Amino acid sequence: MNEYVNLVLTMIDTYNNWGDELKFNKSDIDNLIKEHEILSKGKWNERASIILWKDGYIDNERFAKLMYLEYEDKAFWMSFDSFDDMLGKDYEFEASFLDGDYDWNYGNFYEVDVESYFYYYTPETLQEIINYCDKKGCEIDDEEETIVMSKDNTKLIDNQIIINGHIKLVDVLDELDELKTCLNSAICEAQESADQDEIYTKVDRAFVEKIGEYKRKMHKVKDKEIEKIYIKFDDFTEVESHLKDTYGDYEFIEETYGDLYGILKDMEYFKL
Repeated sequence: MNEYVNLVLTMIDTYNNWGDELKFNKSDIDNLIKEHEILSKGKWNERASIILWKDGYIDNERFAKLMYLEYEDKAFWMSFDSFDDMLGKDYEFEASFLDGDYDWNYGNFYEVDVESYFYYYTPETLQEIINYCDKKGCEIDDEEETIVMSKDNTKLIDNQIIINGHIKLVDVLDELDELKTCLNSAICEAQESADQDEIYTKVDRAFVEKIGEYKRKMHKVKDKEIEKIYIKFDDFTEVESHLKDTYGDYEFIEETYGDLYGILKDMEYFKL
């Protein structure tokens, strides 16, 4: 059987390159395939699968099965349990971000100009600050009087927190150490979160630009929901060229990789 598989694939490849200049035509190829039941009984390598698929001898579903792909939404997808499985040790940092496993070590507390951030706070955030002061019973001095802040004497006016009708909270923060420290910590954490988002965006963009579109899907395995990663792949031209260089011009039986991922890994495709 192997010799007939090799013969048929050689004829297909040669015919695609030279056409009717040869002493056989497509009908001769089709008759050989039918006579020897190549498509039902034959076994071949990955390059042969690409040629048979391109020439319409096998459909998308069978091609996907042969290359260990999934065919969905009129596209081919490689599936992985995680980005770490896909990218390997060279990109542990990037994979951990994409997988959501990165252990972010938050930086030390550092002082910021808390007062300047009041300009950016929404009314909802300012109301939460009023609630905090009311709950804690925060105190400030107004001349010789000590004022205990509450929802009754602390109001949101023109997007500013005003105490006793005339004192701006932002002007007396130095008297409210606990509140100021709390706000300072929140600002530090918000910046850390923003830094994480920026890194994730850069890694994600690099992955899509250099490797391809991806999606996440949940699968149920033994009553447990498992997420899998799917990478879209649609250009097999360079893959076929690489296989031709690897196997030789007319070798369609010998197989080294077994699936598309193995081929692409050998081609150093998964580099960010």
